[in-house]
Amino acid sequence: MNQELLVKIINQICEYKLTTIFHSPKEFDSWLKHLNNRQLNNFINLDINPNEVTFPKKLLINSYLLNCDDYKNRINALLKIKYEGNLPVFSSIASPSFIYSKIYYDDIEMISKVSGNTEPLRVIKDNSFILSPYHKEDLALIIEAINNKEDDIASALAMVAKNIHSIKSSYHKQDMQIIFNEGKNALKFNNQLFNCDIDNLATNVNSLHDKYHLENMHILAKNSHIAFYLYNLMTNPTIIKNKYYREEIDAISKANSNIKAAAMYYYIVNSPKYRINDYFDLLPKHIDLIRGVKRSKLVKDKNNTNYLKYLNLLNSIDNKIVLFIETLLSDNNFINSPNCEFDIKLLQSISNKEIFMDVYNLLFEGIFLNSKYHVSDLKMISKTDNEQIRYWLISRAADFINIDNEEYHDYDMNYITKIDLDNTDEQRLLSMLHYLINPEGIIDSQHIQKLEKLAKVKDVSDEDIILSYLNSLRRGYINDNHGEKDQQFTKKL
Repeated sequence: MNQELLVKIINQICEYKLTTIFHSPKEFDSWLKHLNNRQLNNFINLDINPNEVTFPKKLLINSYLLNCDDYKNRINALLKIKYEGNLPVFSSIASPSFIYSKIYYDDIEMISKVSGNTEPLRVIKDNSFILSPYHKEDLALIIEAINNKEDDIASALAMVAKNIHSIKSSYHKQDMQIIFNEGKNALKFNNQLFNCDIDNLATNVNSLHDKYHLENMHILAKNSHIAFYLYNLMTNPTIIKNKYYREEIDAISKANSNIKAAAMYYYIVNSPKYRINDYFDLLPKHIDLIRGVKRSKLVKDKNNTNYLKYLNLLNSIDNKIVLFIETLLSDNNFINSPNCEFDIKLLQSISNKEIFMDVYNLLFEGIFLNSKYHVSDLKMISKTDNEQIRYWLISRAADFINIDNEEYHDYDMNYITKIDLDNTDEQRLLSMLHYLINPEGIIDSQHIQKLEKLAKVKDVSDEDIILSYLNSLRRGYINDNHGEKDQQFTKKL
């Protein structure tokens, strides 16, 4: 390079105060060495007023801009953009995809009218957005949202504007308009965190192939508080193909609470377990409503004639128990049992938490769903406040003898409710337990007589008590800890 040309370049560097851009002589030499003739000529012929340059001066020596035939005009266009707060814009302008695009001048003109956070305008460097047939109108919407101080809407619009799946779909223009019009109330931080907002739906491939996509966009926008559940149904290909798809979406969209929406969601998807992420809008407020709910081994047939009936029923059940009820309604064994509806009503009538959990666990395990004593046993258990007596009733109700053909069942259940724990000594209680839950004691030919004898304190000899006690110990149904093994047995139920 001749000395005259070098001096001109150095004069330009000093004129536009570009010395701070280079961190060392070596860096300057490297930049100079890689300039071609066009870039050199463009730079030394730049003659704009240095005081008018408010954008990052590094753009003046951007290799892609310097390589343009209309370099000077492109730099003059940049002078229209106010620098303050526009660093994201200039960062994107420096990209070759934008610099070499045909819409450079038009976009600069539109961007120059922006007043606000320009972070969403990073989209201008994206090739899909640059080549989009909706480019101009999409950019106008993004800029309008920015000028309205609606940063969330602008960011959502930018995400959809550059998404190739949305651009190729027949829903793009309408989706952008829905986001622009309804985004203020629809876009929520939690939903963005879990990627289940309307902008996510607008770019989801499964949803874009769904004939109900636009309808779902409006539904999701109006129900952002339960977006997690709606979005996951609206984007699940199996759910979309389900014959009850629209009824399911409609049911959840009408949920009276988040917890009911969660219950209906799990009823629909029939997941074998909960995921902690599913509780982002439930925890910690509803942690007590979740603790103790079981979801293992559930199998539900959607062809069941009562499927939709039970789905809508969940919306009428109290928040405190709706997740528990859902697990029962998701179990074929339970919903096909003869007393299904009685059981649901009974659970709804129980106000005591401990009693509710005992009855729920008993029903969930399904041990005696088809027992002929089912209704009478549950009524008795649900009305028993004493925990120990209730454990014994549960043990008797769910014994492992043939409970439908066992002649002492009703007698034993009534007998248990009449036991006076405060006035019955430990050994006598253990002897009673031998006849009430020990198979050997239950089938004893003198079963009733021996229990009646134990109930009458004066008629029972020490020998009778000891014999019953030893028999129970031998069979392993009780131990020295006042029925501890029995309690463990019943709690497992």
